[in-house]
Amino acid sequence: MHVNWRRRWKYAVAAVLALPVLLTPLVRVKTGFSIVGETEAFTFMTAGAPTSNWPVARAVLVRSANGAPERFTGSIQFADSVHVHVERMSLGPVRALVEADRPDGSAGTLRDETEQFVATLGPQLWVVIDSVPERAQRGETVILPFTARAELGGRLGHETSPSIPLLRSGTVRMIGTSMLVGRGFEAGVMPLEPGDELKVLDPHALASGYVVADDRAALNAVLRVRTRTLRVDRLGGSLGYNMSLSWFEILRNDPVVTSIWAVAAFLFAAQTFLDNRNKEES
Repeated sequence: MHVNWRRRWKYAVAAVLALPVLLTPLVRVKTGFSIVGETEAFTFMTAGAPTSNWPVARAVLVRSANGAPERFTGSIQFADSVHVHVERMSLGPVRALVEADRPDGSAGTLRDETEQFVATLGPQLWVVIDSVPERAQRGETVILPFTARAELGGRLGHETSPSIPLLRSGTVRMIGTSMLVGRGFEAGVMPLEPGDELKVLDPHALASGYVVADDRAALNAVLRVRTRTLRVDRLGGSLGYNMSLSWFEILRNDPVVTSIWAVAAFLFAAQTFLDNRNKEES
């Protein structure tokens, strides 16, 4: 029985070319996002992460609704399930409201510069970091790190007030992980427009990063999160959309898949060329 090895070779190469297409819907590819933005509003909810601590210098703290302002230098250690909303309009001060998830809960603790315990906070804490441009001129940058469930930007409806904190601009880089070797790759870049509000849909996905306040206007945020989908809302949520990594983007950008395709396509083309040459000679 005669076996046509050349034909079988072509079938094998075609199978290699088709394999990534068949595997991609079946394999759960790890995806994530790297986000950089200039924003006037930033919100996060802590999840017991040890890096959810803020080092502050000469910040103004108000520990309750009727409390007196006090200057504080040290660190604010957030408790679990605490909501933190941060704002900075233009070149103004950084303002933050920290709230526990229960009226009888604690927003966290205060520690001094030597990490010694100072006080346990009540359910609310107001933080104001003033003279930010002057601090920057002295070489003092305000950096507020976090590991938490995060939202970037403020909700824009039909308000006309000039003091609504908003996202000014941003960029989202979609990151995939090769389904064959676990190597990361960039799979696309999406811009964020003024007024957008960005959210992480998965309640268990924690974003890590920091916000910076200096002699530039607003806040500059950098965060990374391992999740499958982000939500971008526009004009009060009526024009929003989900941002995720599609199968096509995975196939097009996975360097291992594209290398396999390149090699298989070369072998297929070489074999086809040899077959045509042999036919012409015969």
